[in-house]
Amino acid sequence: MRFANPRTHELIRLTGSDRPDTYVDLADRERMMAMLQKDGIVRNYELRMNGPDGLERDILATYLPTDYEGKAGVLGWLVDITAQKEDERALEQAKAAAEDATQAKSMFLANMSHEIRTPMNAIIGMSHLALRTELAPKQRDYVQKIYNAGTALLGIINDILDFSKIEAGKLDVETVDFNLDDVLSNLATVTVAKAQEQDLEYLFDVPAEVPRGLRGDPLRLGQILINLVNNAIKFTEAGSVQVALRQHHGTDGMVTEIEVSDTGMGMRPEDQQVLFQAFSQLDASSTRRFEGTGLGLYLSQKLAALIDGHLSCESHYGEGSRFTLTLRPSAALPAS
Repeated sequence: MRFANPRTHELIRLTGSDRPDTYVDLADRERMMAMLQKDGIVRNYELRMNGPDGLERDILATYLPTDYEGKAGVLGWLVDITAQKEDERALEQAKAAAEDATQAKSMFLANMSHEIRTPMNAIIGMSHLALRTELAPKQRDYVQKIYNAGTALLGIINDILDFSKIEAGKLDVETVDFNLDDVLSNLATVTVAKAQEQDLEYLFDVPAEVPRGLRGDPLRLGQILINLVNNAIKFTEAGSVQVALRQHHGTDGMVTEIEVSDTGMGMRPEDQQVLFQAFSQLDASSTRRFEGTGLGLYLSQKLAALIDGHLSCESHYGEGSRFTLTLRPSAALPAS
């Protein structure tokens, strides 16, 4: 070391080239010397150096070859970034702690799914059985309200638990042979009553040439379709809701598409931008007309990806919406 200003002496330990213990890691010095020879400059190299007080410091170094008093040398600028790096490390630790806490909560809810669902299923099941017995009008009204509230609450619980399972990476899918007609039949059974209550035309367009034997996860496929149809019914005050099957040649082979379309309220472009985000709702005000968790479409998109599919939407405000679930060839190949 031929010359260093006072601040350099305050910042790092200077002991000369024969004992270069200025560097916490001598490999940094070797790397910078190699960079000087190759590129002619070392620009903003982050490393750690020992201070005169024995403490390590984070340094941002720039080195440039120069001549000093007729001899070749290296001109260096050293910036103390210790405080900045400590803040970054603290932020990383806080982020990791927050992620661990979120993961722990998601794991807890995922593991508690059976314990939460079981009593709710009992309440709904017993209410359903009670409604099939002789009841006074006031009693029937009470039990019917218990049944309706329990069913609605179970739907919210299922959304939250599935969300937690996805966040915890514990939502599994299976791959089995199944008949698409069975999935569509269950879809109609689960959703037709609500469509009838709103006096909507509920249509299924299932061309004979579309193969029914598929391989994948019928439970998750049905869950996606139920979410889409329930949404379509909810946001359609008059007109129709339609489920249509299509098949065409994709880039990798035959692709099956299931479209759920409606003549409902539709969506503005800004609403479509956040459509598949968790907890997003078209009307998030406290007096919104349409209840829900804001998880249905988020879960549907995640489930679509898990079954090797893709979910998309086309909508025009005041004219209705069309959601398309595309099953890629690996999911849409006819079952053997």
